Amino acid sequence: MSNVPRFLKRLEVSGSVAEYHREAGTVPCPCRTALGYRNLRWHKENPAQPMCNEQGYVTVATTATTVRAFVQPVQAGAVRRLTTEYIMQLFGEVEADDHLGIFPLSWNNVVLNFYEWSQSGEDYIAYDGRRYVVVSANKIPDPADGMPHHWEVGLRLVKTERPTG
Repeated sequence: MSNVPRFLKRLEVSGSVAEYHREAGTVPCPCRTALGYRNLRWHKENPAQPMCNEQGYVTVATTATTVRAFVQPVQAGAVRRLTTEYIMQLFGEVEADDHLGIFPLSWNNVVLNFYEWSQSGEDYIAYDGRRYVVVSANKIPDPADGMPHHWEVGLRLVKTERPTG
């Protein structure tokens, strides 16, 4: 029998509030170079055109929802009990404001997907008034039945405001 219902109940009672924000590009911006990079000079020369997102898309499908999750600084006592090898796998070199997040697979009928997360700024987790990008994500199985149970994600602090150009 799955432990997921108990996990979701625990999140509802004790989890912290976080915002999950994910953008999927659908229409490439004319500013993109042949190699797929943004050419911000194009926007300065064409100020009437809309500004693209960090990946160079002008039309995006956005998933933004409030979720409950367990988020702790990597330096916290509970996280320090994880093996150094696991922490290195999640983060590489640990930075002062890195956090570990434990997120559900879905929340309020919104499926959370941390795979192929952009680190440019358009995909982020907002927690405690700060924005984080996902530097690594693992879907953890339920020991009871082997089915996916939750996400464990490495979160790295980024600027509080998105770059505009």
